[in-house]
Amino acid sequence: MTIDVGSVQGHVIVFTITAWGRAKCAWILLAKIVRYRSVHAAMFIGSSLHVKVVKDLDAQFIPEVENDCDGSKGQLDIPVAAVPLEMRTHPFDNGPLNASFIKEYERLLNSNRSVGDRGFSSDVVEPGSPQLVILDFFLYETLKNIRSVSGITVPVYALQSASVASVLFMFGPPDIGGVYRNVEEELNAILYTDSEASSGGLIEIPGLPPMCDLEHTAQNFITPEAAAAESVQAGVYRCDVAVMNTNSIYEAPSIRAFEGWLSGRPVINVGPVDFPLFPRLETASQTTLEVKAFLDSVLHKFSPARLHWSRDQCLPNSQPPVTQPVVANHQPSDVLGCTSVLEVMIEERAPIIFAHASPSASVPDDKKERYAGILQEIRQRTPQALLVATVHNLGYELVEVRSGDGLRPIHHLGGKAPEASIESVRREFSETRSEDERTGWGCEARERPKVS
Repeated sequence: MTIDVGSVQGHVIVFTITAWGRAKCAWILLAKIVRYRSVHAAMFIGSSLHVKVVKDLDAQFIPEVENDCDGSKGQLDIPVAAVPLEMRTHPFDNGPLNASFIKEYERLLNSNRSVGDRGFSSDVVEPGSPQLVILDFFLYETLKNIRSVSGITVPVYALQSASVASVLFMFGPPDIGGVYRNVEEELNAILYTDSEASSGGLIEIPGLPPMCDLEHTAQNFITPEAAAAESVQAGVYRCDVAVMNTNSIYEAPSIRAFEGWLSGRPVINVGPVDFPLFPRLETASQTTLEVKAFLDSVLHKFSPARLHWSRDQCLPNSQPPVTQPVVANHQPSDVLGCTSVLEVMIEERAPIIFAHASPSASVPDDKKERYAGILQEIRQRTPQALLVATVHNLGYELVEVRSGDGLRPIHHLGGKAPEASIESVRREFSETRSEDERTGWGCEARERPKVS
């Protein structure tokens, strides 16, 4: 995967909102760019994610393959700097984050060093004018500020870590399935409710099966959407190039529609980016050996179709759950809706790895993968049960999708509404397992994915 950044000779700068999935996509892409071009590279990120970004950047550069480790620090001398920026608690509240970035950007334009607050060498960006900025889709205000400082002399590539189909629906024009005509006006007019996507009308988006509009946004978002939605739509029209974490194997129709939307401007599809270029040596810790032994024993005794891994997905909460009103909207009315799945597994004597989170607690954002996880499972040909929910803080997606608009008729069920009962959850999960075993999913017959 060669990323052509033209005649870049100075700095490649990457800046994202403070959300782990988006940051992870950005720094992995940046780590790969420096392998193909001799450039300085810097990742600017909100301070709350800085330590994790530095750690994972280091994981992209392997001592067995790269330069020798720095004996004084015991860390690899990686060619990518990571600079922490001042931020607010919520990932879409980017005022201070944007101001901090522009301050550092101007210093680089003036050939000064950018040095992080910690004073570590990994925070230092060597002097030299930026030649390329890769900017998160949600940072339109930053794009405008970059243009005001450096004009069009520094190209700005807009990076989207999510699926192209989701971008078309949330931010695209109506003629390709977009839900808004004037995103700022319409979102502000509805006072941050989700009524524009719950009429029950049929939505047909390139690359996705026909769905009722309410199936796309079954839950409300945890923060006002207007600013974020407007940012993406405006940024698409003003960026020089769009960089998408996707692949034509996965969503070719959506990519073609997106390319048409950009009217001839380049669209670079780099996905999936969630793996290092070189495999790391396997560790031999006791915990690793025990987990491998357990997995191998399950595969040998029960076949691959009998092993289930359950994981949650979320955006980080900006406040403790007890003070966040949205919790009341999404907390399951009966937690048995979740435990019934476990009961099925126990009754059928199926091995299971289950990571539990309280229904009132936010799942840590580094314990899930969201869209990147979908691509990862497709690569591994793993069967997936994907249930639509915009907010994943509670983790119980099977229950979340059966509350609110999730109780309304679903197109692919012939207009039938979900039962939303404990027994229906048990029945659906058990039937899905039985179907997997009957068709050989997870064993020999993984070649043809089943679309439901």
